[in-house]
Amino acid sequence: MRTDILFENFEMLADAPNGVPKLRQAILQLAVQGKLVPQDSSDEPAALVLERIAKEKARLVKKGKIKRTKLLPAIDFDEMPCEVPTGWEWVRLGSIGITQTGTTPPKADKKNFGNYIPFIKPGDITANSVRYNNEALSKIGLEKGRLIEKNSILMVCIGGSIGKVNFIERDCSCNQQINALKPYANISHKLFNYFLRSTYFQNEVANRAPQTTLPILSKGRWELIPIPLPPEAEQKRIISKVDQLMTLCDELETKLTKSQNDCDDLLSAIINSIENGKPDRQSNKGPKSNTLHTVKTEKDPGVPEPVKETFKSSAPKKPPSKRKKFPKPQTRYEKADILRAYRKAIYGQNDIDELTLVRSVSRYLGIIRLSKPIQDELKSYIRTAISRKIIVRNGDGFSAGTPTIQHYDDDYLVKTLRCQIQSGYEYPRDYLINEVARYLGFGRISDAFSERMKTIFRVVVRRGQLYRNGSYVGKV
Repeated sequence: MRTDILFENFEMLADAPNGVPKLRQAILQLAVQGKLVPQDSSDEPAALVLERIAKEKARLVKKGKIKRTKLLPAIDFDEMPCEVPTGWEWVRLGSIGITQTGTTPPKADKKNFGNYIPFIKPGDITANSVRYNNEALSKIGLEKGRLIEKNSILMVCIGGSIGKVNFIERDCSCNQQINALKPYANISHKLFNYFLRSTYFQNEVANRAPQTTLPILSKGRWELIPIPLPPEAEQKRIISKVDQLMTLCDELETKLTKSQNDCDDLLSAIINSIENGKPDRQSNKGPKSNTLHTVKTEKDPGVPEPVKETFKSSAPKKPPSKRKKFPKPQTRYEKADILRAYRKAIYGQNDIDELTLVRSVSRYLGIIRLSKPIQDELKSYIRTAISRKIIVRNGDGFSAGTPTIQHYDDDYLVKTLRCQIQSGYEYPRDYLINEVARYLGFGRISDAFSERMKTIFRVVVRRGQLYRNGSYVGKV
């Protein structure tokens, strides 16, 4: 939906069935795509925010406040669902804050529970607020639990209410069904609370949770979800605009609720008026009925009864409904995801048989139960993987392919390089060339590959022999 259409027809859209909830989602989707407020070219790019995050993280590690964590993988260009404005960056959720999962102290020991700190469970999280007075831990219980600092974002990641999200305004603890994100400085918790409610992020949560009876999204998978990061100044503008529009949605919702109540009252008054005006009203002693009923009159023996005409409908009869068949199970992954899984599964393997390869791919995709339809679907991608030089056939087995530099144009290599340096850290040139080669599946780096990558580096170079987030340059 375009922004101008949304603003010009705000009240009309709200009158549609479920209009206000759909309006809220449209607002959040425009916000996460960078289309809600105009961009300002004078804003500091998000790349500088990432640099400050790296420094803050190093400072916290040095002070011992957080543990040194493994660097999250760079975002593949195929993982970016849409283009974002200039100055924005696609990042992993775990790279903008401290992520953790709650835990529950042993309930058998009553000393763990008291009134020292609120203990949040999925039922305490609503769209408008977080309930703090339902249950609390004691000081002893907190030592066995987990402290979640205020301004952290909580999301339910287990069960039927998966995806429920809100932020806390005071220190709390939570159970193991909830993942928490405490954003670093220069990252607004209010903004990412909105972003995590968007249709894009909610779909990512649903797709990454294994499709079982009880959907579960682990912290490791949760923090890998890509999310856009706007410049710091634009974060404030987006929050202001979303707050303004959400307040307007609240007012429209109140108006529609009042209008519906008025209609219900009017309908009740009409029904009461009709019933009160009947000539053959039942006595107070008899049973009363709230429905309209026909007034019966005595038959006159001298008057013949009218012949009742029966009319047959000319509309064709509907055939008896048949039981709907369940749709064929699908992997629910895009082609790029499946091919990327093939690259990971085959890396370093030789003469692996087809079934073992398919099972390895399913594990990388997070598929727990490999059914026959899904197995056939994954097998159908083997031909594509062979054409892309990801794998090669050796008789009845498969081995890692040996792609050449000629298989990739300059445009794709620039995109791949940009994905590798997107995290905000500085790396030497040779290290980045190795990372690009490893990502593309090269077993060794040839002179041709090295020379071509050095040419590309001359385009994205920023400072000396170090490279950092550069805007996309297109064809070299």
